[in-house]
Formats: sequence, structure tokens, C-alpha cells
Amino acid sequence: MAKHYTRDEVVERFKKTIESGSPVVIAGAGTGISGKFAERGGADLVGVYNSGLYRMDGNGSLAGLMPYGNANDIVLQLANRVFPQIKEAPMIAGICGSDPTRVMEAFLKDLINIGFSAVMNFPTVGLIDGRYRKELEDTGMGYDKEIETLIKAKELGLFTIGYAFNEEEAAMVGKAGLDVMICHMGLTTGGAIGSKYSEEVSLEKCANLINRMTAAAKEGNPDIMIFAHGGPISGPEDTAYIYDHTEAVGFLGASSIERIPVEKPLENAVKDFKLVKRINDGKHYSEIIANDIEDITYHYLNVYAGKKYFYALYVGHKEDDNFLGRTLEVYDYEGNPIIKYTFDIIPFYFVVDEENGYIYATNAHYEDYLLRYKL
Repeated sequence: MAKHYTRDEVVERFKKTIESGSPVVIAGAGTGISGKFAERGGADLVGVYNSGLYRMDGNGSLAGLMPYGNANDIVLQLANRVFPQIKEAPMIAGICGSDPTRVMEAFLKDLINIGFSAVMNFPTVGLIDGRYRKELEDTGMGYDKEIETLIKAKELGLFTIGYAFNEEEAAMVGKAGLDVMICHMGLTTGGAIGSKYSEEVSLEKCANLINRMTAAAKEGNPDIMIFAHGGPISGPEDTAYIYDHTEAVGFLGASSIERIPVEKPLENAVKDFKLVKRINDGKHYSEIIANDIEDITYHYLNVYAGKKYFYALYVGHKEDDNFLGRTLEVYDYEGNPIIKYTFDIIPFYFVVDEENGYIYATNAHYEDYLLRYKL
């Protein structure tokens, strides 16, 4: 079960990690299993916030900025799911600090009582620009309100993390004396629902912006720790570039840690199970036994990979007509069965001419013949 750490204790943990030569890694967790295995992987902190829930439901992270749910209620709901899975890592609450419907000091105290050790300003108006952003600022629901909430959190003894998107916001984070500034480079690229816009942003551009933001923040707080997040910084090799070209000492991974790494493996796991399916007189067999040749029940004698399909020469029961490979099964490269052919003379070794529709084969019992079958 996650436990509460004081601000000083979190700072000390970070310092030890940095002095050891390792970067600090914050992992976003929209589910309990994400938090559990992120901690096992070495996450220094685990963060819960509304976009994590939406993201792991298969939606874009920007759902967290839309009126689909109450962000500050969702973080409490996620605490109930994630906290029981965490053993030692400090927990971060991502809060909507500009929420005019909350008594923020009371809310922050509730977070401490639950066991949160840190807070950060997410969801944040920093992701919004244009007229909408200006009118949020004009009506008292802007970025400055988020900073005010983080200052209250610091006064209450919480470790504070400020997302910033440009030099002006970086200066505000530094002046507020927050512990960490995360330089947000936009929505993360990659995977099924990654940002296309951010694909146009280079790591070099990100590094240049991070350096300018770092300078702005350190004018107000020379001791502030700099982290990076988002945009094209989506893999370990990307963070390596950022560490080499900036003063960043850490990274917050959300989509890059809990979404992108599971998309393809999950898809492929199902595909692998589907590949077990075979055609055999309408029956499907999922077990292949091949310890001793005398005990073989089903197996394949030979296989050929064509441009469109792959071809597997099936061996069945010793008692049936398919024994020693009278049946050729054809599959597409998604593992879907296409057709099967049965032969009078077994094509022990074969190739397929897909363009002209022929199989060329040999059989040890017909040494003087090259066999040709029309598909």
C-alpha cells in the first residue's frame, strides 16, 4: 500500500537517484496494473490523474481537458485503484488547480490524508492557447491559479511539480519555488492515438526550448530540478538525447510508459492465439505433441513462404489419409486460413509459383519425376 512521504523525504530520494547517475522517472498510471509494474521497473514516483484513466480506456489524453468528468474527483477514484498496488514509491496527484468549485486548501489536506506525497498541475490550461486560453485567464481560471494552488501545496508540505510549456510559464514556476519543472513538449507521439502534430517537432527543437525554459525557471529558483515530457520524447533513446543536450535530470512518462508499450504486444498476443487455429475437416486443434516420432499426433512436415501466402504441409494421425502430408494448408500473413489442398502423391519438398498458380515438388518414392500441381 502506498504511503505518504514528506517533501524533504521525496527530495532526498531524488537526490540519491541523481547522484547515482540515473535519471528520475515518473510513471503515469491510469490503472492499478500500470502502477504495480511501473514500480517494479524502478519508477521513482507514480502519478495518477484523469488523463491516465481516459488514456487506458483507449482515448486520447486530451480527453482530460474536456468536460467528460470531474478531474479532481477522478484522481480520488484512481487513488483507490492504484494505491493498493504500490509498495514504496511516492504517489503524485495530478490536480486541476484552477477549479473554482473546490476549497483548494481543504482538498490538498484530503490528498495528504489519503497518502499522496506530491502534486502537479494536470490537467492544465497550459495545453490551451488562442482566444479560449485568453478568456480563461481573464475570468480567473488561468495558469496563475494553478501556480497559486501549487504554492499552497508546498506550504502544506507536499512535493510540488509544475508543468510549463514556454519561457513565461517557466519563469512563474521558478518564482513560485516549486521543486520540479516539467518541460511539456506537447502530446506524446507514437502508438494508435499518439499526436500527429508533435511528429513535426524535432528533438533538437525540444532541447533548445527546454534550455530556454530552464534558464527562465532558474532565475527564480536556482535549485529547481528540470524534467522533460511529451512530444517526440517517447522512448528511452529520445530521453538520452535530451539528457545529453539539456540540464534535465528526469522524465515523466505517461503514454510512453503505460500505453504505447502495451498496444502492440496485446494485439500480437491475440494474433498468436489465433495462429493456433488450423483447418482439418472442420476441426480445430490447439495442441501439437512431438516428443517421439511414434507419438506424433499432428505436425507440419514442410512450409513455404510465398509473397501473398504461406503454405504448410500437414501431417495428421497415422491412421488417417493425411498421415505423411497429403494436405497442404494455405494461410495469409495474418494467420487466417485460406484454403487446403489434398494430394494423391505427397509433395515432400515443394515451392509455389503464385504468379502462375503452380506447385513444384519432389517425392522420394518418385525420384525420377518433378511433380507439378495446378492450384
